[in-house]
Amino acid sequence: MISPKFAEACIFFAAIITLIACELVEPRTADELCTHVASELITLKSSDPERFNDPEWPTTVTHSNVITADPLLCKGIAIFQNGDMHYIQFYKNSDTQQEVWAFRTYRSKTCDELIEQALLMSLNDSDEWPIEFEIRTTANMLAEERLACQVDVTHRDDTTDTVILYQNLSDEVGIRPVPLSEYECNMLIEDIIALYEGRAKDNWGTGKLLKIYDPVEISNAGMKLSCEGLARFQIREDTMIEFYLEEDKDGDRFVGSEIVNP
Repeated sequence: MISPKFAEACIFFAAIITLIACELVEPRTADELCTHVASELITLKSSDPERFNDPEWPTTVTHSNVITADPLLCKGIAIFQNGDMHYIQFYKNSDTQQEVWAFRTYRSKTCDELIEQALLMSLNDSDEWPIEFEIRTTANMLAEERLACQVDVTHRDDTTDTVILYQNLSDEVGIRPVPLSEYECNMLIEDIIALYEGRAKDNWGTGKLLKIYDPVEISNAGMKLSCEGLARFQIREDTMIEFYLEEDKDGDRFVGSEIVNP
């Protein structure tokens, strides 16, 4: 005769086994599948280095998550042999007779995603890339670009600038100057303040330029943007000034300013 305690123990262990079995057969989520495929990408390189070294296979893939669940397409941060880091999108195709793994640079769909890629680029190239990015707006794309965003950037020397951050049709991420035709007067103010700081050292009689109020555009002919605004100087009363950004035939840019009716 089976004792009640023994029966209870049997029921308890049966429940535990059932739970374990359910966990074993429960399908993985899409994010879990991406994590699994990412780990397979890494092990493939060590198992067959000649086949999976074209041009370079990632050595590590982190922060993997799903882009689409069916078919499965994932993205993550890949670290390569030279230490560079890039966002990649990757997949595993098991529908064919031979399983296929593949990856490429991630194609950003928003300015936020593009900035994420740019921040990785700043880690790869400590000298050339800015370290902070702030979105202003989307920008007009060139023919060879798939996404372009106008962003304010901060460089390693704490200088700031407004640039176009883009990803081209080859999935490369880069930076180019804002076209003069898209420039706004308030984008010039820091350069004009720096210009008058140099003039203050040369005793131009104005002292430092502290602020420009209500800048407005006078004209923008594509090669020269002219603006005016009320300037507050360090050692003289508030005065209207005109200031400009001009681009020469070589693509070099210059800023200038003068006081209106001094």
